[in-house]
Amino acid sequence: MSKTAEIDLSKDAVLIIKGGVMTTVTPKPHGVDEVIWRDGAVFDVNRQERVRINGQSEI
Repeated sequence: MSKTAEIDLSKDAVLIIKGGVMTTVTPKPHGVDEVIWRDGAVFDVNRQERVRINGQSEI
């Protein structure tokens, strides 16, 4: 049985398809998203955030 889905090409995102289920990784202002693969399938997404120091008293 074949599954299909419509996607909105006007929005920036990364799409991960695993086991017939689509997961959208949404963009964020700054940082790194790393996809971790195991046995040929996506296992994890590691999201990191970068914070620029601009004189704020705490982050």
